[in-house]
Amino acid sequence: MNDLNWASAYLRLHKKASIKILENPFVYHAAKDELYEIDNLAKDFLTKCNGTSKGKDLTSDSGFVRYCIEEELLELLVSPDPVNIFVNEAVNPSLRYLELQLLNRCNLKCLHCYLGSSEHGDMALGDALKITREFSDIGGLRP
Repeated sequence: MNDLNWASAYLRLHKKASIKILENPFVYHAAKDELYEIDNLAKDFLTKCNGTSKGKDLTSDSGFVRYCIEEELLELLVSPDPVNIFVNEAVNPSLRYLELQLLNRCNLKCLHCYLGSSEHGDMALGDALKITREFSDIGGLRP
């Protein structure tokens, strides 16, 4: 099904896309690692794109729908195939990215260093995975 007949297709938020509220509403495409800022009108529209309604019943904004299809934010379905659409609200301020120091090492030997030699305390893999899952759960973009 191509984008020319989006009005008669059932619209569904793409499985790789999710709606997130950071400072403003955004759609995050996980596969492309792209973040699209949207307004509240677009957020309300996209939350209704759950695979149960035809495009013509949801909007008349052809340009926006075609853009969403091209960017793989929406997918077209021949028949209804419902999904639950969740809007993930982040903590304030939003946590978009996390820098996790896995190694407590320095590979430099600067004469002026006042920190002294570093201990070699590496983070356990299980701890790192737990932290990234928790980060994702509270609104981070990349698990």
